[in-house]
Amino acid sequence: MSRPSWISKTSFLPTIPVILLATCLHLSVSAQATSANTFQELLNRAEASSGLKQWSEASAHWGQVVEANPLAASYWNQLGIARYNNKDYRGAIQAYQRAMDLGFLPAMLAYSIASCHGALGEKQQALEWVERSLALGFTRPQRMLRDENLQLLRADLRFKTLLGADDVSKLSRVEGWRFDLDLLVREIKRMHPNPYRQMSREAFDAFVSKLRDDIPKLNDEQIAVGLMKLAALPGDGHTYVRPIFLTERGQLGIPIVYYSFAEGVFIVTAATKYKDLLGAQVLRVGAHTLEEVLNVCAPVFSRDNAMGLKLEVNTALRSPQLLYGLGLIPDPDKILLTVRDAEGKERSLTVIGEPKGPMAGVSVLGLTPGPLPLSMQPRGGIYWFEYMPQDKTVYFRFNLIRNDDKEPLPQFCERLFKFINEHEVEKLVIDLSGNNGGNGNLNMHLLHALIRNDKVNQAGKLFVIIGRETFSAAMGLSIQLEQQTPAIFVGEPTGSSLNAIGEMNPITLPHSKMSGSIASVGGGNAADMRTWIAPRLYAPRSFAAYRAKRDPALEAVLAYGRER
Repeated sequence: MSRPSWISKTSFLPTIPVILLATCLHLSVSAQATSANTFQELLNRAEASSGLKQWSEASAHWGQVVEANPLAASYWNQLGIARYNNKDYRGAIQAYQRAMDLGFLPAMLAYSIASCHGALGEKQQALEWVERSLALGFTRPQRMLRDENLQLLRADLRFKTLLGADDVSKLSRVEGWRFDLDLLVREIKRMHPNPYRQMSREAFDAFVSKLRDDIPKLNDEQIAVGLMKLAALPGDGHTYVRPIFLTERGQLGIPIVYYSFAEGVFIVTAATKYKDLLGAQVLRVGAHTLEEVLNVCAPVFSRDNAMGLKLEVNTALRSPQLLYGLGLIPDPDKILLTVRDAEGKERSLTVIGEPKGPMAGVSVLGLTPGPLPLSMQPRGGIYWFEYMPQDKTVYFRFNLIRNDDKEPLPQFCERLFKFINEHEVEKLVIDLSGNNGGNGNLNMHLLHALIRNDKVNQAGKLFVIIGRETFSAAMGLSIQLEQQTPAIFVGEPTGSSLNAIGEMNPITLPHSKMSGSIASVGGGNAADMRTWIAPRLYAPRSFAAYRAKRDPALEAVLAYGRER
């Protein structure tokens, strides 16, 4: 049937501009896709050149990248790095400044600009940018001291003062301790995101002023204790200093290892001559009850929450100099302990401090026969896993968030989940109870692999063991697992809070050689005020279970679901 003439003349004429418009839109989209592909190829070439350290080619490629997209600060930074390594310091300064203008790592970039001016022999500009970098919160001043490009500043008194590198060898004892105090206060105020989180600025400054005035009247141990208390005032576990009698070998220490269990503090390892103390519960130190001792020690130890103080019990009871500095014992080289031994008898004895070193001791675990559970086995390695066929469970011990040189974490995760997929696995246990952190950027490798694995990423199949040592980057991983998986947490509360201040920035005080860290990164989840991640299955560490070579947390995981 032929169409009516009025249809052929009127209804199809408007389709011509529609077709043209559609064609133009298609060409526009195609052009955009081509442009995007071209840019991606350019970006790939730039990244590859930088990866191969072909700095001349990298400079050219990153120059093209920022020309195509001048809005990405990280691209300007990469251009600055390429130019710097190609010894184009003027060009590097220009690129770094553009990245700074876009808000990219201003303190670090100010330091990079200072280094460029130093390489160009421009002393005044280099010093000005060093000062600017520090004012912006640069957290690695020791790096500036080692920078060859800044060697032209090393004799400059202003440069030394800015970096706390003054010559303290000619200072008196009082002047030296006051120098350390002033430097520690300055660096806490300069780097810490919120040093007055726990107390007002006025109270903080009053504490500092009193300690400064008291230094001539105090012995070295008392001053060291004062600086430890000062570093603990911001109230986070990443800001602390320790005297050399706590950190260096050769200093006096008690050859005994203690642990805080649910029932109290017990001796778990001891030098051979004190092996009769194995399994004894500590009741008093000198004239003080253990509770009194821990209350006096509490202000000295930096921590995120109360679980962190449990970790420090061993530090306190092994250091006669620390207890002496706190005024708890009369001598800096010995401790009078009162214990209840394994047979239930109370007795007191004086334990003499010895130069610290590798301790050849005996453990309470060696008093009874029988194997240790997986979680208590002293295996080496940053991470490892083992299959428990009778329970159809994979136990994954994650000790530190670092890459093992022999098997980096991405490859380990690939092997772990390949094993899970190829075997009869009903539960995966991730043990973070002894993990005190590392490089949090590596967490994504485990997290992404886990989220993709439907076999164990299910309620009732994924378990995370946590405890007092779960800290820093391991705390970050725990938060991610809580938010993004159905994991069931087991054990003790974590040793860190959900809005804890983070990042380790080393500091050494020149006179006393006390060393430690100052935090520089704000809380990970400022809106979440929880003290810790609490376990859903609470399995506190008891001495009775430990002596019997049992792990209540792992037992709770294996028992979960059996009643169903």
